[in-house]
Amino acid sequence: MAIRFASEALDVLEGMGATAFLTGSLAEDEDHFRTGSDIDILVTERPRGVTRETLYCRVSDLESPIRIDLIFLEDLIREHVRNSLLRKARDRNRAE
Repeated sequence: MAIRFASEALDVLEGMGATAFLTGSLAEDEDHFRTGSDIDILVTERPRGVTRETLYCRVSDLESPIRIDLIFLEDLIREHVRNSLLRKARDRNRAE
């Protein structure tokens, strides 16, 4: 059942012009997907003019009994850069 909803969500996202991939335990094997888990989808690209909220709304329209989380690559990159800058600042402060 989880794979069906994940597939439908990917179809919706791709139909809107987004590039997305299934991640997490469901991507490894449906047998690893435990009750209470959520479906993680990594959105690597979205068309200009299509907001995150629009993508969330369209995916939530599927009324999946399993929570579907959209993870945006741009957020991961931003977080990585922020963490890298903080780490460099900490290292610099320790060196002084």
